[in-house]
Amino acid sequence: MGAPILRALKALKEGKQGSEIDCDLSYRKKEKMWIRGDADKLTFVYSVHFDDKIDRNIAPLMLSEF
Repeated sequence: MGAPILRALKALKEGKQGSEIDCDLSYRKKEKMWIRGDADKLTFVYSVHFDDKIDRNIAPLMLSEF
């Protein structure tokens, strides 16, 4: 899983942007990570899936604290 992240960091260092850096990764069942590159930054977006009803109710509170 680290290879796409390393590739995106190297592309950013070389001044590449947009579709040259963009990547979608499925890293767990029902969860995904997206990497999007701009001229001077990378954005990582994670989807999170909780099977348990209690976890689904607590998760927004926990994640909003980040």
